[in-house]
Amino acid sequence: MLSYVGELRKLATHCNFGGNLNEALRDRLVCGLRNMQIQKRLLSEARLTYSKAVEIVVIMETAIRDASVSSTQSLTLTS
Repeated sequence: MLSYVGELRKLATHCNFGGNLNEALRDRLVCGLRNMQIQKRLLSEARLTYSKAVEIVVIMETAIRDASVSSTQSLTLTS
């Protein structure tokens, strides 16, 4: 995800967003997510900023990945 965020910011340098850069990046980040659970979480935030959106995405993706690894390890240990 962090590579996507970096690429998004890099691409935005060629756009003329002016003072709305962070809002545009936030909107692209939210709309570009494949994980609907994370997208819904971001859309439920009342005053979502770009930095808060990145923070939530990273936390949720890490939690999902860790839960998957933990589940796989549990299956291996119980087999």
